[in-house]
This record gives sequence, C-alpha cells and structure tokens, in this order.
Amino acid sequence: MFLSGAGEVVDFMLPLFAAASIGLTPAQIGVLLAVELAVSLAVRPAAGSLADRFERRSVAALGALLYAAACLGYACAADPALAYAAAAVGGAGGALLWVALRAIVGERLGEDSGAFAALVSAEETGSWVVFVPVFLLIGPVGYQGVFAALAVCCLVGAVIMLTAPRGAGPHALRLRRIR
Repeated sequence: MFLSGAGEVVDFMLPLFAAASIGLTPAQIGVLLAVELAVSLAVRPAAGSLADRFERRSVAALGALLYAAACLGYACAADPALAYAAAAVGGAGGALLWVALRAIVGERLGEDSGAFAALVSAEETGSWVVFVPVFLLIGPVGYQGVFAALAVCCLVGAVIMLTAPRGAGPHALRLRRIR
C-alpha cells in the first residue's frame, strides 16, 4: 500500500511540481515523464532477470529504495538536471519493485488463486491511504515536503519487503535445482 500510493501520487503530482517549483515548460515536463517511463521500460528485462536469480523480496526492496531516492531527488531538485536524474532513478526503481513484486504474487497463485486480486486491492487502498494525506500536507509543507514524505513511504515499503517471511515457494525450489 505504501509503495503503490507513493507511485500514484508521484505520477499525479510530478507535472504540477515540475511546473510550479522548477519552472519547466510543458515540453520539458513531457521529457521528464518520458525519461521515467523510458528507463522503466529499458530496465524491465534486467529486473525480470534479477527477480529470477535473486530473492525477489530483496529485489523489490532495492526497487523501493531507489524509488525513495527518486522522491528525495525530486524534493531537492532546484533545476531540470536533478529532476531528470531523479526520474531516471525512479524509473529503474519502479521496474525493479513492480516486476519482483508481481513475480512474488505470481508464484503464490498455486496456493492462493486470489493473490493478484489481493495485490490490486492493496494497490488501490494504498492510492487512497497515501493520496488523501498528501492533499492535506501539500499546503503546509509544499511539494518538497510531500516528496520527502513519499520517500518515507517508500522506505517503509522497503523495510516491509526486507522483513517479510521468506518461504520455500516454487522460486526457491527452482533456484536450488539450477545450482
């Protein structure tokens, strides 16, 4: 919930922040969004490979940490260059996070046919659990404060991923056979 909510808010708020705080033109805002999406698309094959080779919760946590770094980058961005760098980091983090997280859910389908429905439900709940406080915070703390709070949400998500119980699911069995 923390991670999907943060992602939803960033996607919604980033163009507004870029225009209001950094003074980007509409074309530059388009490039900013394109950088995040292009990096995310380019990193997805590597994210899938990492999710197949390493513990998926750790890969997802790394993605969440990168997404937190991107949020902090946006919070500190005073010029387009830093915003573009944050977008690239966010794109890579999002790819690692969501590919690994969906792989975790996919490996549970044998024991829980509703695993994907539960993920979508958590994503939607997260959107509102994070979205509503953001609109209450934006006035008093501004965009920078909101992005810093979103970074904290991502850090909480990373901790949850890192401390989640590790099971001997199909992924773990497959890795043992490969070795």
